[in-house]
Amino acid sequence: MATRIKNIDQIVSSNQGHSNTAKTTVLDYTPVAASAGAIDLAQGNNWTLDASGGVTMTFSNMAGREGQSGNIWITNGADGVSLASGIKKAGDITADHWVSYYVVSSTEVVISVSGGVA
Repeated sequence: MATRIKNIDQIVSSNQGHSNTAKTTVLDYTPVAASAGAIDLAQGNNWTLDASGGVTMTFSNMAGREGQSGNIWITNGADGVSLASGIKKAGDITADHWVSYYVVSSTEVVISVSGGVA
């Protein structure tokens, strides 16, 4: 017998019987432009970042978003992408790259950088 799944927003935002009632609702898939490398996690899960001229990637609004993950499409990475403190990485950003991220805590994010795409 097949199991019917509820609307995903209802599953993610419900209490699920745990004592911690604060749950984050799944955000829209539409990428948000990260102006000057600033990624505000309250605005979405997926991002585009134009590194023309060089930028410093920063994450904000991390408290309460532990476990959030998503994608960042970086263009012009050869111009230079620096990382703010609290960001640990696997791989170097040297061209156009797809980057995945995971919020570990309110002060730490890990990113994984793909091979150059362009």
